[in-house]
Amino acid sequence: LYDLTLTHKSSNGTLVNDNFYSILLFAGAQDLSFEFAQASAAATWNITHNLNKFPSVTIKLSDGTVGQAAVTHTNKNTLTISFSADTSGTAYMN
Repeated sequence: LYDLTLTHKSSNGTLVNDNFYSILLFAGAQDLSFEFAQASAAATWNITHNLNKFPSVTIKLSDGTVGQAAVTHTNKNTLTISFSADTSGTAYMN
């Protein structure tokens, strides 16, 4: 453990005396992500993302709602999203 003297530069909050805080050092590395747009409606979206991992998937349908579908990871670089009906929208992977 270390005792630090801090000077507040800017934030969306404040530091409070006599409270304990955890500080993580950010090295600048960012997690990889990929965005896939399915313009024409289809029940199956086959996606090559090349992220070299099994990413989490969030689906935003063309009407702006969050979609629910079966996601099958073929390998670390491809996946399939299966809907019950033809659907268009965007899949966000990270």
